[in-house]
Amino acid sequence: FNTFASTPAQAAAGNAVLDVIESEQLLASVTQVGNWLRAALMPLMDRCEPMADVRGDGLFVSLEWVKDRQSREPDVSGARKVVDMLKARGFLTSNAGAYSNNVKLRPPLVFAQQDAEAFIDAFQDVLDHLDH
Repeated sequence: FNTFASTPAQAAAGNAVLDVIESEQLLASVTQVGNWLRAALMPLMDRCEPMADVRGDGLFVSLEWVKDRQSREPDVSGARKVVDMLKARGFLTSNAGAYSNNVKLRPPLVFAQQDAEAFIDAFQDVLDHLDH
């Protein structure tokens, strides 16, 4: 779709990336770490009323933030606060969803178990410092 697409250099770079994904078994790691991460986040909903849902696939994880779980009214400012607090702790997340009330985690494929554990530690610290 552009002038420089499909050059031999681009094909070689793409093949090299695919080789690394395969040789380092990144797809299996993404599945394993993502499953662990979502399982570690689920019980944290008991500590935080605004956190209404944990969903995702692989390393793509979404945390739905609401004003209360009964009405499921989106809590955009709460989600933004969580994003800002995670950023201050070294984790870049963002807001997503139709109402921007989902905290979106989308780490790189090399995000490993120790990274997920560090994220959970930082997220627990955020929950400890949230006003709710």
